[in-house]
Amino acid sequence: MTSKFYINLRKSYIFYLFITPAMIYFLVFVVYPLIQGLLMSFQNFGLLGSKGYIGLENYRKLFADPFFYQTIWNTLIVTVGIVAASVLIPIIIAIALDNLLLQKVKKFVQTTIYVPFLFSALIIIGIYINLLSPV
Repeated sequence: MTSKFYINLRKSYIFYLFITPAMIYFLVFVVYPLIQGLLMSFQNFGLLGSKGYIGLENYRKLFADPFFYQTIWNTLIVTVGIVAASVLIPIIIAIALDNLLLQKVKKFVQTTIYVPFLFSALIIIGIYINLLSPV
């Protein structure tokens, strides 16, 4: 079984070579902070660092706070609202545009909707060019 593993590893070492930077990035900027945050949640942590482990005391305080549940509820409402608006509104606009009979009106409306996205990218590119130009 191990010989088959090494044969497959030799065949696809290029693949592993290509994903290594992404895995290092993921480990350094996602996994490590996640583990550190979890460890800090079990400590009495201040500006100057840890003052020792206190176990589940932070979680007891969290679940005893009445504002915690209100915060969770508000977050759910805002999340559902944003997702619904960002999915439903573009679908409704796309269906409405598809049902327009006049091709010229359809093209005009599509262009009017798309141009601000294009211009924002062009403006950002222009700012970067002006900021980074050597002159």
